[in-house]
Amino acid sequence: MKIRYQEAWNVGNLLNDSREWINAANVALNNFNIDFAIRVFRRLGDIAMVWSLEEIRHVEDLHLLSGHIHMLLGNLTKAKVRSSSKLLCSISLEIVLCRIVT
Repeated sequence: MKIRYQEAWNVGNLLNDSREWINAANVALNNFNIDFAIRVFRRLGDIAMVWSLEEIRHVEDLHLLSGHIHMLLGNLTKAKVRSSSKLLCSISLEIVLCRIVT
């Protein structure tokens, strides 16, 4: 499903309902569209969320990015799973590399 963020922005401006803006930002975050979510939270005046999203904007690893997004959305259980799976992948990679080197 292709999400049309520009159309969502236009409808949001017409409705001007903060709950709908937050829903739009959550959909954007769940689809890794950090830039649109930043626009929405900036429009809502949620500077803390804007700053947090700007900090993670350039994270390339999707597991790590997903963990950050879940944490920001309050899904702490999912954030732990994503972060721990990333940590386990890193540890596994280090073990494999150590075996190869030695």
